Amino acid sequence: MQKALVFVLSLALAGCVSSVPEGRQLMVRPAVDGEYDDPSVAGARSSFDTIQDAIDAAASGDTVLVSSGTYLEDLWMKSGVHVDGAGQAETSLVGLVTFDDVTSAKLSGMSVFDPDWYALGVSELNDGIVVWDADAEIEDVAAYYFHYGIYSL
Repeated sequence: MQKALVFVLSLALAGCVSSVPEGRQLMVRPAVDGEYDDPSVAGARSSFDTIQDAIDAAASGDTVLVSSGTYLEDLWMKSGVHVDGAGQAETSLVGLVTFDDVTSAKLSGMSVFDPDWYALGVSELNDGIVVWDADAEIEDVAAYYFHYGIYSL
């Protein structure tokens, strides 16, 4: 009986050690005009007031889940971090996004608007998403009123 228990316990521990945990999910609270309507945020561990706060707290392999609404901030992406909005029609970022010397960073599921257009009604003054010597993935993202929606150096 004792040998069988040790064998079963060894198998259970071996299964725990060999499994590679997935990255964490960090959730951004909905903007004033948003709501918790994305079912994928249900398992998120943390809640942040801004997208950048969540990016800064994230480690490589983590996903920042951005709820619906309009967020007024600039983003500096981080290596290995995926920022995922609730969709182009749901999540709006009014600001600039910079991928500067990062690897395996991803932005998806949102619309990005020029902050000068939003504040002053003047368009095409800024470059929206800037990729400087970086490995960036941009998927399901719309960019509006920028000089260049995506500018890569």
